Amino acid sequence: MSTSNIPKIDTASRKDGQRKTKVLIVDDEPAIREVLEMILQEWGYEVRLASDGVEAKDLVESYDPEIVISDVVMPQLSGLDLLRCLKAGNSNRPVILVTAHASIDLAVESMKQGAQDFITKPMDYPKLRAILKAAESDIEMRQTSRKLTSQLERGSGFGEFVGSSKVMHEPAKNSRPGPSTGLAREPLAHSSQSMPQRSPRPLSRAKSSDMKKGRSPGP
Repeated sequence: MSTSNIPKIDTASRKDGQRKTKVLIVDDEPAIREVLEMILQEWGYEVRLASDGVEAKDLVESYDPEIVISDVVMPQLSGLDLLRCLKAGNSNRPVILVTAHASIDLAVESMKQGAQDFITKPMDYPKLRAILKAAESDIEMRQTSRKLTSQLERGSGFGEFVGSSKVMHEPAKNSRPGPSTGLAREPLAHSSQSMPQRSPRPLSRAKSSDMKKGRSPGP
């Protein structure tokens, strides 16, 4: 298998300490499995290998990969049969099918069964990497959607999503008090308490007094 068109490693694509995406590679040809394992590990993925569909089904249970890359033509359990089994267990898990015997009918059937994408041998590595990135984006989007739905169901609203936004913090930053002018600023309650208190006269008595003095009663 030629590796001349393998993309260079993007060392900045995965930060130190970031959890690696788990990928299961299923192929009955040892050379293809080993080359794909080497390439995907260089790209920053955690990889497990299966030699056929039956072994892959067992590994899916124990390893729980986030993405599966499977050959189509394999003994015992074909890639399409494996795809159906995987989709029955977890319909959201991306499955990428690979074959050297490509046909329009096979590609259409793969997509109808829920395959993430379909790629032919010899492997187009830049295309494979783009497909993997798209699958990771889909996984992240679903995780974010589930997290948001869970928060809304618990009644916590959009706090984590909105409150962490830099834009949402701008009004708070801009509303900070300016420099002191040297004037004492007492709370409103204190100001009202310090005002002199007047003892109001009863309304009827005040009007009677005014009338005796010849003044018109106030309103």
